[in-house]
Amino acid sequence: MIAVVDSDQDFGQVRQALQGCLAVARYNPDGQISLLARPWSPDAVTFTDGYRMPIPMAQIEVWVDMDPGEDMRVFIARSSTDAAGRAKGLPCCAGTVLHIFHRAYPGAAVAFNGCRPAGPPVIQLPVVARHYRGPDLLAGRVVDAKGRPVAGARLWLDQIPIEPGRDEVGPTWYSVEVLTDEEGRFGIYGPQGGVFDRLMWIAPPAGSGLSVEEVSIGPVNRSDMVITLRSVPTTKVSCTFRFVDPNGQVVDRQRLARYELTTAEPGRLLPRTLRYAQFKDGLELLAGTIVSGWLVASRAVLHSVPVRVPESGPAELVIRFDTVRVYAGRVYYADTGQPAAGLYVLANHRLASKEAADFTDQDWQLIREQATAEGQGALEVLSASRDRVGLTDRQGRFQIKLVGTGGNLSRFKAIKAGFRSRSRYPDPPPQVGPGDGPQRLIHIDLELVPDRPTPQFVFYDESGPITDPNMLAKVSIHIVRPEGRRTTLSFNGLSPEVIEAGTYTATAIWDGKVYEFGPVEIGEDLPQLVEFRPARIKDQFTITRCIGQVVHGISGRPISDVIVFSTDPKIPTLGLPILDPQQWQAIHRENLLDPNGSALAPFKSACHLSRVTRTDANGMFEIRLAPFEIGEFTQIWAVEQDHLPVRIDLRYPVLPEGPTRTGPSWESFEPDLSGVVRLPPILLFPAATVRVHLLLSEYDVFDRRVQVYAHWQAAAHEKAPCLAYIYGGAPITKGPIISTQSRLQANQDQVFQVLAGFDIEISMVPRQYSQYIPVKVGPVRLEQGEVLDLGRLEFRKGIPVTVKVVDLEGRPVAGVRVSYSLTDNLVGAMALTDADGVAVLHLPPNSSGSITAMYDLGKSAPPQRQSIPFTLGSQQDKTREFTIYLPISLDSQV
Repeated sequence: MIAVVDSDQDFGQVRQALQGCLAVARYNPDGQISLLARPWSPDAVTFTDGYRMPIPMAQIEVWVDMDPGEDMRVFIARSSTDAAGRAKGLPCCAGTVLHIFHRAYPGAAVAFNGCRPAGPPVIQLPVVARHYRGPDLLAGRVVDAKGRPVAGARLWLDQIPIEPGRDEVGPTWYSVEVLTDEEGRFGIYGPQGGVFDRLMWIAPPAGSGLSVEEVSIGPVNRSDMVITLRSVPTTKVSCTFRFVDPNGQVVDRQRLARYELTTAEPGRLLPRTLRYAQFKDGLELLAGTIVSGWLVASRAVLHSVPVRVPESGPAELVIRFDTVRVYAGRVYYADTGQPAAGLYVLANHRLASKEAADFTDQDWQLIREQATAEGQGALEVLSASRDRVGLTDRQGRFQIKLVGTGGNLSRFKAIKAGFRSRSRYPDPPPQVGPGDGPQRLIHIDLELVPDRPTPQFVFYDESGPITDPNMLAKVSIHIVRPEGRRTTLSFNGLSPEVIEAGTYTATAIWDGKVYEFGPVEIGEDLPQLVEFRPARIKDQFTITRCIGQVVHGISGRPISDVIVFSTDPKIPTLGLPILDPQQWQAIHRENLLDPNGSALAPFKSACHLSRVTRTDANGMFEIRLAPFEIGEFTQIWAVEQDHLPVRIDLRYPVLPEGPTRTGPSWESFEPDLSGVVRLPPILLFPAATVRVHLLLSEYDVFDRRVQVYAHWQAAAHEKAPCLAYIYGGAPITKGPIISTQSRLQANQDQVFQVLAGFDIEISMVPRQYSQYIPVKVGPVRLEQGEVLDLGRLEFRKGIPVTVKVVDLEGRPVAGVRVSYSLTDNLVGAMALTDADGVAVLHLPPNSSGSITAMYDLGKSAPPQRQSIPFTLGSQQDKTREFTIYLPISLDSQV
C-alpha cells in the first residue's frame, strides 16, 4: 500500500494515517511524503550470540524510521526474549531497527532488511558488542579511593522510554542494570529517543569492603562520570535517641508510636526503615550512618533533620523535626495605614469563602477554638495544613505557624464586617534549610479596603457584547500593578481579591482569530463596569519554520557551523552538557541528517531534541518546527564549542506586554502568512570553563538537598554595550536567555561555563544554608576555551551576629529583609526579622561592609533601604548586636 500526503501535514496526522500499519516514510522531490506500509509480524525472532547460543532475558525494542533526513523515529513495540532467546510480537519490515538491551550487549542494534526468510528469523549478535555507541549513552568508570579500577560493580539507572506510537516522552519508567568490566568501566545505553532520568543505585562487588563515596545523584546527562568507592568503616556506635519538636520540647513517646526511622549506612545498598518499637531503647549503628525519618501527625507528615552518627560513642542523637514555617505580618487599613487590632486572620480556611455577616455561632466558636490552639502551639494542631487562624494584637500583628509537608498557606483573609482584605507580599524571602534553626519566617501583610461590589467585565467582538460562557472562558486577562507586578488569570478567576488598581489587557481565541483587548486603566476607585473592546484582530496562524542568523556577540561577524536545535519545553531540560573538544569534533564531522548518528547523544540525553540544523557560511539557519498553534510555545537553542549557549523561547500568540528591557519585542517573533518566524540576530559570546570541587563538611551526598549556585557577572568596570544582550532577556518567554547561573552539586567535581574575554567575578553559595559564607573568585579574565581549575574550595561558617530593626520610637519592626554586602561587592544571604524585630546574619570574620534593611511602605511605593556600616573581627564578636533605625513610625506607617 502506498499513501501520499502533503509534507506540511502534522506528524500526528501522518501517524494517524498509518494506524495499524508498520510504515517507512520518505520525502520525495515534490515535497510529499511517500508512506510504504508492509505489516508483517513473524511468530518469533530468535536472538543468538557469536557462538550461536540463545540470549535469554534481553529487552528488545522495535523502532521505525519515519524521516531519515530529520532523525524522526517512532517507537513501535517492546518485547523480551525467553530462555530460548525467542521474542514474540516484534513487527518487522524494511527500515525497522531492533535495539537489544542486555548486560552483555549494551546498546546493540540491528537494522532489519525487510526480506522474509524461509523459516523463523534468527538474529546473530557478535561475541562482544561493546563497540556500538548508541545515541543515548551514559558511561564512566568506578574506582576506589586510590584511583584503582573496581570490577564487578553493579549500577542501576532509571530511564523514561518512548511509548508505542508516540514521539514524545511517555509516562512509564524502567530500569537498566550494568556491570563494570575489568578496567572499572561501564556503559548504559538507553532507548533511541529515550531520556535518562537518574542513577539509582550502585552496589560494590560482594566482599570488597567498599561503599559509595561520590556519585552524581539526580538528573544524569554525562558520558564521563567517575564514581569513587571507599572502605567501609567498621566502628559501631551504641546510639540512643531524643526527639524534639520544632519548639524545642521533647516529643511524647505515645506520639512517636507512628515514627519511622531510616538509616543510610555506609556500604549498605538500601536504607533500613525501622518502626519506633524496634529502636526506642537504642540501636548499634556504623559510624557515618545518616539517620532521618518521618512522623505522620494529623494531616501532615513531619520530617526530621538528617543526623550523622559520630565516630566515637556512646552517642545520644537528637532528632529534631523539620522547620516550622511562620507566617507573620500586620493587618492595616489601606486608606490611613492604621493597624487593625483584634481581628481574626483565616489561612486556607473552609470559612474564608463566607462573609463575616453570614457566620453562625458555630462558625465563630470554631474560629475562637482554633485561634486559641494556634497560640498554645499544640503540635497536633500545627500539623494541619488547613483551617489556620491567627489573631491580631494592638499593633495589628499576627502570626500563624505550619509544620511539616502538609502544604503551604497561600490564601489569607482578615475578618471584619464591611471590609475585604488584600494580601501584600514583599519580595520572596530566602530559602532556609535545617542548618538555619527551627523556624522559617514568611512575611505577608493584609490591607483592609471598604467592601465594594465586584466590577462587571464586559467583552466585545465585531457583533457586540459576548455573553456565551464558553467564549468568556477562553479569555485571558493580564494585569500590571502600579509597582510593576504582573498577574495573568482567566475570566472565571475574577474575584474581589484580585481586582485592584492597574493596567488591564486581555487576549482571546474565538473562531480561528486572535483578539487583543485594551489596555484599560483601573484606578483605586473601582468602577462598576469595565468594557474591553478589540484593539486588534488577527488570524490564527500555525508556526512551521524559524529563520535566523547567529553572529559573534563582540565582533558581530557571522558564525558558521553552529548547532541550532529545537526542544519541547513541556519536557524539562536536564541542563546542557559541557562537551570536550573531541566530542565537538565528532559533532562537526557528523552528518546531522544521519538517523544513526551518535555525536549529538549528550544533547539528546539532556533535552528532547525535535529538529536539528547548523548555520551556513553567513551564519544563517532555517529550522523546520513541529507545527504549533495558539497558546503553544517551543524553544530554540544555539550552541557551539567554547561559546555560551543561547535559548530563544517562541510563544504564540504574542502577549500584549510590550518590549523587553533591552531585547526585541514579541512583535518580531510573530509568524508571517506562511507560518515563518524571522528572529533577530542571535549573539554567541566566547566562553571559558571552570572546574571546582565544593566542600560542605557538615553534609554529604546522602543529603540530596545540598546544592550550590555558581553565579558569574561582569566586573563593575566592564561597560561594553554588547553585555546588555546577556542581561537584557527577561526570565520568562521574552527575548534571548543566556544563563549566568549554574546549579552544582556539593562534595563532588563540577564544571560550569563563564564569560570569556572580560573581567568577571564568580560567586558560589550553598542553597538553603545561609550560615555558610559565599565563596568569591575574581575579578579574573579568562581566554576563550581556557579551563580554570579552582581545585577544592570549602565553605566556611560565618560569625552569627544579631541585627535588630526598630522604628523611630524604638519599637521592633517585623518582616524586614536584612542582608549584608562586603567592601569587595560580595553579597551574603538574606534574613527576615521576627516579631521582636530581630534577625541573625552570618558574617565573614575580619570583614567590613554594610548591613542593609529593606522594607515596604505597604502601598504602591518602591521598597525602601536603610544601611549601616559594620566592621567585624574574630569569633569574639559573635555576641555583637547591630541596630538599624528605620525613618518610620509604626503609628503612621506600615
